[in-house]
Amino acid sequence: MTASSSRNMLRSVGASIATSGAPMAPRSLTASARCLLQQRFASSSAPRQQEDSTSPATTSSSSSIPSTSSLRPPPPANAPLLPETQYHPPTHGHHVCTLHLSAYSEGETLQNLQFFTDFALRTAYALGIPATRPASPPRQTSLWTVPRGPFVHKKSQENFMRRVSSRVIKVYDANEEVVQKWLYFLRVHEMAGVGMKAEVLKRRPVGIGRTIFEGAQEALREGDNKVTTDGEETGAEAATTTRAQPTSEAAVAEDVKNMAEGIVREGKEDQSPASTSEESQATGEAKS
Repeated sequence: MTASSSRNMLRSVGASIATSGAPMAPRSLTASARCLLQQRFASSSAPRQQEDSTSPATTSSSSSIPSTSSLRPPPPANAPLLPETQYHPPTHGHHVCTLHLSAYSEGETLQNLQFFTDFALRTAYALGIPATRPASPPRQTSLWTVPRGPFVHKKSQENFMRRVSSRVIKVYDANEEVVQKWLYFLRVHEMAGVGMKAEVLKRRPVGIGRTIFEGAQEALREGDNKVTTDGEETGAEAATTTRAQPTSEAAVAEDVKNMAEGIVREGKEDQSPASTSEESQATGEAKS
């Protein structure tokens, strides 16, 4: 729509108002003029859209700007950057691991401790491990008082203080392999200034000690069968010699007793020449 057409339209509106003779407020005048302009613009833009459909596509600056209704409102200033840490509830209450995290309570190391504690809890949740919320034991404070120097400043002293903060995480109802993978992942991604100590609890069936002992005996037998002495004794002969040895407790006790008696006997024999020489010297002195 050109400037001359809009000017003619405003003149026609003013003429219609003058012929009617009814007074009209300026606000109503502008409203009626706006309605006429919108109708004229809609009627003039329809053929232009048809022409644009036949002509090559052109982009306008107004079409590239998205509407305000489609934009997402910005988050509030106090909104957290990360979602809250989630926890799996324990199912049976079997304690399998305790993770201790510690760091000095100064500067960035304390922030690293808090961050790594949250990282460990999120990792445990991702692996499906039930874990408790981190506990904060009392802070450990150590104080050292030492001389300031060896010569001039010997009388003056200096204090050194160290504060250590720690966090404790307990893990329940998890498989041993999953716990080992969790600890390995934490060791790979450990942070500077944060110490870790893990106490892993393993459950074994009743009688595991006897099973281990029998396995050790079997391994010893297999090793004795493979040993040969001077190339003359074969594995079968070594097995017969080992079987011929006493295995009962009474026989072992008897062997130990005989060995002890032999040691005592050898000690007495070693002391007998010295005692005889002393006796001869004593008799010689008495005769003199």
